Amino acid sequence: MKYSAYELLGLNLDASKEEIKMSYQQLKEDIVSSNDYLITKNEELTRVEEAYQLLMDDDLRYQYDRSIDEIQKEQIENNFAHYQQALNMFLSLKDYIGKEVEIVYSWEDGKDKSSGPLLSLENFSSVSIPGLRLDFLSYHSAISSIKDMKTNKMFYYNPYVPFAYRPHDLEYLTEIKKQSWGEVVANRQKREVERQKELLSKKKEYEDARAIAKRERLMKEGLPYVHPKLKKEWTNWVENHIMNAETCLEVELSLFIMKHLSLGADYSIIDTIVTDMNYTPYLMGYTASVVSHFDRQGKLFDQYWKSRFGIDDFENKKQKKPRFIFVKR
Repeated sequence: MKYSAYELLGLNLDASKEEIKMSYQQLKEDIVSSNDYLITKNEELTRVEEAYQLLMDDDLRYQYDRSIDEIQKEQIENNFAHYQQALNMFLSLKDYIGKEVEIVYSWEDGKDKSSGPLLSLENFSSVSIPGLRLDFLSYHSAISSIKDMKTNKMFYYNPYVPFAYRPHDLEYLTEIKKQSWGEVVANRQKREVERQKELLSKKKEYEDARAIAKRERLMKEGLPYVHPKLKKEWTNWVENHIMNAETCLEVELSLFIMKHLSLGADYSIIDTIVTDMNYTPYLMGYTASVVSHFDRQGKLFDQYWKSRFGIDDFENKKQKKPRFIFVKR
């Protein structure tokens, strides 16, 4: 194991079987209830299960303890003390659920504060007040203090949270977690982040490959709907444009709109359907420009789109038009 069985379970070297069992069960609950991917959960559960089985078997634990040198023992003891201190602190915070609190937190642009009744708290993770969820230490936010509004008592304070921090630097974030909560939690959360990044990367590779495989089909599907003079340009554009899942979506959404136009659908109805899909303004604007260029009713649709978003105002005032209304050829 890269990390000792004791560190994985957050235990001291002289932990009893009852303590091992309690820590194992609590960790299982935390992992199962987390928002991690299923594969990530299974990997962490397997790691914790192996550590549990090792420490619950007297013979295996005896052999394992003998293999740990004095430096490792000291490290385990220190890590356990830091972890236990941090865990006790989080457990005590739950006494304040339901009370009016003020939370001071850092994010990329500096510091901010919010207040309201404390709705929930997850150990080493986050707190919630009405309309806001804040992470103790993550890519999104870093809480420096929480105080009881009624008594003005500060019941959580983290001196390691800087005024403005670098939330997208994993090593930097892990170092702050080590200072705040110890090696056990920091290393565990770092492994989770790294696994999630790897899973997202694999997922993106798979989706990009699927998107590229759709080129030929989308080229042919679009031909009945594009202007006769632009059929060759359409096939060239689709072939060159689809490089990943995002660019494939631009083509698919453009084709979706053109199909509905061919069926005589009203522009406003198409607009409502696409808006309800919750796509980004850039994607909606870009696909509108594609349709305006390629579709048989392109000019009429272009007029509707410009009127819908006030783009004519930019042209009348000779201002630079938003970048998302141009077709990239």
